[in-house]
Amino acid sequence: MKIPVRLVLVASLGCAALVAACYTGPQLDDPYAPLAAAPGTTSVEGSFDCASGVADVLSSCQTCHSSPPTGGASNSLMTRAQLMARSASDPSKTVAQVSLARMQDAKNPMPPTGVASAADVAKLDAWIKAGMPGGDCGGGTNVFAGGSVCTSGRTYTGKENNNMRPGEACNACHKKERKKTFALAGTIYPTGHEPNDCVGVTDGSVVVVVTDGAGKETKIPVSTRENGNFVSQTSFAKPVHVRVESADGSKKRAMATELNLAGGDGDCNTCHTEGGTNKAPGRIAAP
Repeated sequence: MKIPVRLVLVASLGCAALVAACYTGPQLDDPYAPLAAAPGTTSVEGSFDCASGVADVLSSCQTCHSSPPTGGASNSLMTRAQLMARSASDPSKTVAQVSLARMQDAKNPMPPTGVASAADVAKLDAWIKAGMPGGDCGGGTNVFAGGSVCTSGRTYTGKENNNMRPGEACNACHKKERKKTFALAGTIYPTGHEPNDCVGVTDGSVVVVVTDGAGKETKIPVSTRENGNFVSQTSFAKPVHVRVESADGSKKRAMATELNLAGGDGDCNTCHTEGGTNKAPGRIAAP
């Protein structure tokens, strides 16, 4: 199973205050750097079997647990071998087993934004109990590992109208030119490193989901005609958590830290630049 292409939030460097606002959440120490393979397993590199859905479960984790790791993560979770390795925190267990426990640990959760969904926990649990089977669906593809490329092959450098210039910091420009800003704005791309003004995802395949401080979810469409940009002027109860997911909800990529939407941290493209700024791995990538 080929690990799905990820959504990545794009950003141009703005003023120092904006940069300082990005990724301010706690960076948790990763307790499961892999050691030797656990008894009864192999350490052969390989992909996950297609039917288990484990690759989709791990897609959000791999924003930070990529190869190489980013955002404070200390190890990669890109391959079956890495999940089968012994855990540094508890060598009697595999990385997969410790990961499963962290996904359900309310005091020290993984992802840091909260415990994983019951569906994701069930998929990883079933895969572990089945012996962590492999498959030939393709290895884990890390969308942040390659070089910069304009996947769409199209650019937009016209006027700052509804299309806006994809990849550039939205509020940094709007505040100066139009004296108004958005609560949340950015660009979604199919890969992790794409240049400014390159047109992003415009096929209607993804949405941005905001969960506010009261637990209410709001879906923000990614326009099919506006260069892959998304914008919202809604005032959300703070703090908020943001994720990008496929239109049918089957694939998700969540931001690891919460936002207060103050001091410019709603201007997603400020941190989600072509190369990544202030610990962001790169662009906002589709799952």
